[in-house]
Amino acid sequence: MKDRITKKLTIIIMITIGILIIISSIFVVLSKSQNIYNYTKENKNYSIKIRYEKTKVKDIDTKIKEIVAKEKQEFIKETKNVNKNSKTQYHLIIKGEAKEYNSIEFTHIIVNKFTGGNHYKRKDISYIYNKNSQNFTNVSELLKNKNSFKELSLISKHLINKYAEDHKIKLVEKDLINGTNPKKENYQNIYLSKKGLTIIFVPYQVSSRFDGEIKVTIPWNKLNDILKEEYKNKKIIKATITRKKRDISKYKNQKVIAFTFDDGPNTATTKILLDNLDKYDAKVTFFVLGSRVNDNKKILKRAYKEGNDIASHTYSHKDLTYLKDKELEKEIDRTNTRIKQIIGVEPIYLRPPYGSVNEHVKNQTIMHTICWNIDSLDWKTKNRKKIKKEIVKNARDGGVVLVHDIYKESVYGALLAMKDLKKKGYSFVTITEMSELKNVTLDYDKTYYGF
Repeated sequence: MKDRITKKLTIIIMITIGILIIISSIFVVLSKSQNIYNYTKENKNYSIKIRYEKTKVKDIDTKIKEIVAKEKQEFIKETKNVNKNSKTQYHLIIKGEAKEYNSIEFTHIIVNKFTGGNHYKRKDISYIYNKNSQNFTNVSELLKNKNSFKELSLISKHLINKYAEDHKIKLVEKDLINGTNPKKENYQNIYLSKKGLTIIFVPYQVSSRFDGEIKVTIPWNKLNDILKEEYKNKKIIKATITRKKRDISKYKNQKVIAFTFDDGPNTATTKILLDNLDKYDAKVTFFVLGSRVNDNKKILKRAYKEGNDIASHTYSHKDLTYLKDKELEKEIDRTNTRIKQIIGVEPIYLRPPYGSVNEHVKNQTIMHTICWNIDSLDWKTKNRKKIKKEIVKNARDGGVVLVHDIYKESVYGALLAMKDLKKKGYSFVTITEMSELKNVTLDYDKTYYGF
């Protein structure tokens, strides 16, 4: 008897839940339809189709109404001159999309008009509205500073190159640069979402009309640092490790060289290096393997705390140019994730194993590709004096030295080279410090061998 009652109750509950789901779905559809403006008109001469999402912001909705009314009026005026015997029908299509993220409302209107000729004419109109300040704003107001705008531009260009490769589009470099330059007019059509910042590049802006619009999204892990505090994604965890930062202005008129160490970390040998860097007022860059960082967490943290750069050398040292996309992505993402778990930030530099890189590899990640122009040949000689000699012989201002901190002889060879080079007037800096001192804004689409 109890079992029958239980079964009946279960069936009633399930039916009730089902009804509630259907009712809520209907409510969502109805409420959404109330927020959409629809207008259609058609005759022999023309057809008009208008559909856009309304917002809860009166200032935006007023502007949209004005735009729609103006476009409709101008279109109807143009159609009056159509030959009544003509079989050509003119078209006006207006569609609008509204998106909201935190306190910001984004609206994008597309006007497509055909009044003769070979193709439609397109016009894009966008509004960004800050509901906190109750004012219209623009992309430069969302960004921290001018350097942030440059970074936005470089990431955008890089993502468009990836999009072009994926869609087999041939880009013209001049058009791409002009269309992504850090100017407000290039970044009018944008919106923030859970995924990041989406930018719509309209036809003709960065490629030909036939390629259509190109839409790219900058993920939050690359976006957060360039936004003003109020627009940042608060869910992105900030680094909790306090890191030494030195004043590098004293090196501006000196010869500088960047020592970079691959294949670590190795607690025993990397410790020897870190224990001696202060003797030469040196900071270096570690290109670490993701497969090694968990077993050497303390030394990695120490290297980062003391002001050295932590960068990626992939997870397991495979030649990236031979990998399928999923495996390539895994090699990079697993490393970045593990490093972030330890030091709190993702690396921004990538050194491809064997220096093997191509455009496709670079397109698969938003990282700066750093190779070298001074090879210590430590892997070959395994002799500290020969390693020192090779580095000193090829040293140059702006040079990037390749050494491996997993070998004791390599570490001592690098330290001996620093001792000699210090006497020759060299200072030892990280890749970050080098790019700043040489006034180089790193481009995601280039490979850097030296500065």
